[in-house]
Amino acid sequence: MKVDQIIKTALPVAALAVLVCAGALIGLHLLQRSLRAARLCRQDFPLARKLFPASFVLIVLLTSRSLAVALRLDNSLIMRVPLSLAIVWTVVYLVVRAIWVLAQLIVQRFEVTGTDDLRSRRVRTQLKFLEQVGYVAVTFLGACSTLLLFDGARQFGQSLLASAGVAGIIIGFAAQKSLANFVAGFQIAFTQPLRIEDVLVVEGEWGWVEEINLTYVVIRCWDRRRLILPITYFVEKPFQNWTRTTSQIIGSVMLEVSHLVPFAEVETELNRVLDETPLWDRDVRVLQMVEAGARSVTLRALMTAKNSPTCWDLRCHVRRGLVEFLRQKYPESLPVVRLEHATPAFEREQQHDASPSIWLSRGNGAQRGA
Repeated sequence: MKVDQIIKTALPVAALAVLVCAGALIGLHLLQRSLRAARLCRQDFPLARKLFPASFVLIVLLTSRSLAVALRLDNSLIMRVPLSLAIVWTVVYLVVRAIWVLAQLIVQRFEVTGTDDLRSRRVRTQLKFLEQVGYVAVTFLGACSTLLLFDGARQFGQSLLASAGVAGIIIGFAAQKSLANFVAGFQIAFTQPLRIEDVLVVEGEWGWVEEINLTYVVIRCWDRRRLILPITYFVEKPFQNWTRTTSQIIGSVMLEVSHLVPFAEVETELNRVLDETPLWDRDVRVLQMVEAGARSVTLRALMTAKNSPTCWDLRCHVRRGLVEFLRQKYPESLPVVRLEHATPAFEREQQHDASPSIWLSRGNGAQRGA
């Protein structure tokens, strides 16, 4: 083909590609401005920056493919397969970016504003799982499309379909754990025994749910460690969820004191300590004598806080205040350990054996003195 014919064929295609690129860029910017005007995204949300590069590459690849067809070069394996592979995986990348953008737009609408924002946490948990499912599905479709580009792979696929029964059984046994994790992920995403930022006690560890992935859950422990558990754990085994319906929690403080403790004064002091601290949420406060033993009695103070970290600080604050109050005002109410000196048995026997002679000597001395 002559050069002038190539230029004559390529110019309209290139001009169309430029117009499509310009239209895509303008359209993305207009969409971004519209979302900002409707307050559906933040002012700094990078919509065009996330989607336009992949869109530009896809337009260039499609233009190259069109030119190859127009110039009758599409029958060449060197031109057909690389271009097709590039187009497939560019589409996959663009769809992945679009899923991310859509997920971020929804996340911004449901930002967690407080510990009791259960609706936002529920939506974010479901969205996180669906986002990951979308990534896996798009990547799987891209891999299947790649295999279809090669004749050998198509024949291999046909042979697998011919033995689908045996292959299905083998794959089912081999991937049963992965399938169990996948099904457990769906169950957790929609029944929601746990959500993002829920407070859990699991395997003796206390922490927040940081991530819920397709196969595992990440727990952020209170001391900044991370506990990684398979997602099937939360379907098969019991665990404590402290924020299932509300983050409010009741805390307790146990005091072991003597029987002389003035109960009414301690209750008054408890009320004063709670009234003066912002850690208490003004809901529940109770002082109870829960046990009376031979040597001491046990007092239990109950109080509520808005969440478990605040409740821990409140318990420490109340415990310190009550102990200082008893130490300063009623020290006799604090537990006292009494020690009695007991003479060992062998010393008592020695004293018993020596006492007659001592008495006799004293008696003889007294008689001689007389």
